[in-house]
Amino acid sequence: MEPLPEIEEYAQETLNEVEQNDDSLIKLKLDNIIPFDFNRLGRAIATNTHITKLEVSLQDLANIDTGFYVGLKRNTSINKLHISGGRRDRLDLSGVGSEILQAYQENSTNLTSLKITHCNIQNQGYNVITTTFQCCTNLRMIYIYQCSISASMLLPMIEAMRGIRSLENLYLIGNRIDNTGCGSLASLLQDPNCNIITLQLRANDIGNEGATAVANSLSNNTKVQEINLCRNQFDQNSIEDSFCKSLCNTSNINSIHSSNHTLEELKITDNRDVGSKLLSLLLTNEGTNKTHVAMKKILRYLPNIDMKPFFKLDGGDENNPKALPYIIGWFDIAREVVCLDDYDYQAEEKKLSAIYQFAKAMPLQFVPSQGVSESIDNVNMDNKKRKRKV
Repeated sequence: MEPLPEIEEYAQETLNEVEQNDDSLIKLKLDNIIPFDFNRLGRAIATNTHITKLEVSLQDLANIDTGFYVGLKRNTSINKLHISGGRRDRLDLSGVGSEILQAYQENSTNLTSLKITHCNIQNQGYNVITTTFQCCTNLRMIYIYQCSISASMLLPMIEAMRGIRSLENLYLIGNRIDNTGCGSLASLLQDPNCNIITLQLRANDIGNEGATAVANSLSNNTKVQEINLCRNQFDQNSIEDSFCKSLCNTSNINSIHSSNHTLEELKITDNRDVGSKLLSLLLTNEGTNKTHVAMKKILRYLPNIDMKPFFKLDGGDENNPKALPYIIGWFDIAREVVCLDDYDYQAEEKKLSAIYQFAKAMPLQFVPSQGVSESIDNVNMDNKKRKRKV
């Protein structure tokens, strides 16, 4: 079917805008409808500085002249790339899609956002994606939707992502990621160089084991703020318990202090909200001062606070009354932190209990000598000076 005159006119106008570096044209879409002269378009793209997003529909877009790919390699402004297959046929990523990705493997510094949707990546397409990850280390967003990614495909991709320290948003929605794939993702989240903030795993094949692995990985993660696990196959109550433990491990005061204090939004199912305890922990994590977040959890979820492990009183010098002013100071700060909350943290009562435990552990040292009294006085004086400076 011959292109309609108005479509040919639109293609000509678009080419002119690209060549003239029109600052109003910031997104360029290529599909089977618009009959571009791709050699001419490539030459124009090479010098254009205002187009920032390129969208390519692979449906029936079988051939593009090599001049276009040369232009992509020379362009310095396009930083967002979206390659889409057919919604029904899920076209293979080879051909045009593969050629475009290979162009960005050479022009690797510009790309910050890569989106691949409704594509078949099984015929070595995932290798092209993996190589792109290895080259484009400035990516901030990776979005792969309904491309049937399996665990074996995901593993090399995850290894390549380790080198992308700028990566903040990872969307792997509507694929075939299972428990094994989640194990690979969990290892990525535990990497100290991982900076992912948003992880979307909606509509995959994740069971209890995989979801638990993701939850457990948060114990060693201080960056993730949002996770979506909706439309997977796991028991909600069991997974909620796993996330609660990662957000607040109540084994002891140190365990709570080292728990995850960054996850703020968690979606597990479309049909039910998360339970009250998990919701409370997520809301607590919204605090910007993570030290204060830890204090709130310690006060709320430890009925009897044993300060010895927290202040390392059970190691080294067993008789260490000099730590008492710091314990008292910790509770004073904690009381100020929670004063605006509706929940009754019983900070004063727990402070007195901690002092009692301290005295019981070291009865002969609790009545301070002259030197210890001076030490306590010095700590109090330092606190007063700090308040004056503030």
